[in-house]
Amino acid sequence: WIIDPIDGTVNYLRNIPICCISIALMHKNRPLIGIVHDFNNKETFTAIKNNGAYLNGESIHVSKNLKPQDAILATGFPAQAHNSIDTINKTINTFSQWKKIRMLGSAALSLAYVASGRIDAYHENSIMLWDIAAGWALVEAAGGVVSVSERSLNSPINIFASNKNLSVTTEQLL
Repeated sequence: WIIDPIDGTVNYLRNIPICCISIALMHKNRPLIGIVHDFNNKETFTAIKNNGAYLNGESIHVSKNLKPQDAILATGFPAQAHNSIDTINKTINTFSQWKKIRMLGSAALSLAYVASGRIDAYHENSIMLWDIAAGWALVEAAGGVVSVSERSLNSPINIFASNKNLSVTTEQLL
């Protein structure tokens, strides 16, 4: 089990209502179950591998957008990330390919929004597994795809999640 008692801790501490509780069950470095509870909006996203994804009991699915220029990308800059000029330039290049960019401050909620079609894709480098494990399960159960660079509980990883139309490998974003 991987539990993040407050994803979006800085938001929570500053009374910004974009934070949640996330819980995932992992097996062989893959999520089987994901739960993201947005206690501010009374929304609970749930997923069980091969059994669909749900928001408060109603079935959800990833968006059907075909092109990044018509889509919303959620992202963030984790505290442990090293943002050199080269990294920032690559990030700007990536951002310019999308219609809109959103930084919510909660990886788990960003992924839940991808699973529900509110956001089309999510990408972040140097994020911790506990931040994305439950959301990863949600996206896959909602018909999306997830690419991760590594699956270590103690090391930062890179992630890209989206519908199947917008899927890319993490290497394309580095």
